[in-house]
Amino acid sequence: MLLLKVISAYIVLLGSVVFHEYFHAWMGKKLGDDSPPLLSRLTLDPRPHIDVIGTLILPLFVLISGSPVLIGWAKPVPINPYNLKNPKKDMILIGASGPLTNFALALCFTLLLKTGILPANSLAEAFVAFAIFLNLILATFNLIPLPPLDGSHILAGLLSAKAETRYMQIQPYSIFIIIFLALTGILWMIISPVIYFWVYFFRINFLPQALTLLGR
Repeated sequence: MLLLKVISAYIVLLGSVVFHEYFHAWMGKKLGDDSPPLLSRLTLDPRPHIDVIGTLILPLFVLISGSPVLIGWAKPVPINPYNLKNPKKDMILIGASGPLTNFALALCFTLLLKTGILPANSLAEAFVAFAIFLNLILATFNLIPLPPLDGSHILAGLLSAKAETRYMQIQPYSIFIIIFLALTGILWMIISPVIYFWVYFFRINFLPQALTLLGR
């Protein structure tokens, strides 16, 4: 059963990050940039999206170790802003497409869970609940305006060229800011309101089932 839970949680993570990057690629292509299809990123095949550390080593280590916190990522989709018709506006749309995809996945899984067709306390129920939980985390986390997260592309699109250049200079320090936010609990303070709002709005508490997939 433990192995099944590990595999199930990993499938949710892999599928979620692949859909996230696919829709970045789809939006980029739709807005005029041929880079994603030319680089084989306009696909739901996980292989072109895999980042060795973020998609394989780290999440599998976390799952096998029994840690209650699952993290991971895929390779960012390369976008050439010079191919876009309106680079400022289009980068906002491309940046927003990934988190919106995760919110859409969370909504689909929420509707499935609310149908009540899944056996109570089953692996299938835990799988769907965890998919809701993880996609809400991915969507909210990626909206944080720290380069190179998606939120930074959205914010950069609203800034002047000069302000954007200065803003992007914080990128080398983003990882240290994120670690600080995680260690101090501020990151959970940012993400948890979205999760609790989802529970309240849809009148469905998926958290207990979701956490069983992480051994909690």
